[in-house]
Amino acid sequence: MKKILFFGLFLCLGMTLKAQYGGEMTIGARLNYTGGGKLVTYDGKIVNLGYTIKGIVSPGYFVTNNIALGADLAYEYMMETGGFFRLYAPRGGVRLYLQGTSGYGWGKSFLKKGHDGKHELWVSTLKPGLWARLKEYLALDISLMSLEYKEVYMRDKVSNKRVTDSRWRYNWLDISFGVVFIIGL
Repeated sequence: MKKILFFGLFLCLGMTLKAQYGGEMTIGARLNYTGGGKLVTYDGKIVNLGYTIKGIVSPGYFVTNNIALGADLAYEYMMETGGFFRLYAPRGGVRLYLQGTSGYGWGKSFLKKGHDGKHELWVSTLKPGLWARLKEYLALDISLMSLEYKEVYMRDKVSNKRVTDSRWRYNWLDISFGVVFIIGL
């Protein structure tokens, strides 16, 4: 069922491809690194939460010269899909942008050894970035940080225990590098 849902969302959202100038479509591919930060436990120990590396495909369409709509389809240890809205600075080969993304994710959770679980989340992200058009058909996409709201639902398959977490988080190390292929209409 989830594969059918993901495929259907991919097809529907793929119809609204992300373009960089009015009337153009693009397909972007990004690699994203997010630092997990540190956690202080009740007994005062500092635990490093590690990092996440995620692959993202971003089809979209530029409605006007400064506004793009599209989809982010991501994979890390789980699948994520959602829509995005980008607002670009005025004309130029190198342009700043602000991207808002919101979507749903699902997959496996690794709560502790022998207790794999189901993992679902809803995430909304606000992220500034830089877009540089290199050729008529090619651009680079870079972003360095994000503000994120995440609701996470995990269920342990053995104990059937449900854990819920929701919070705002500013990620200083939310780095994305990508290549964008531009298709003119």
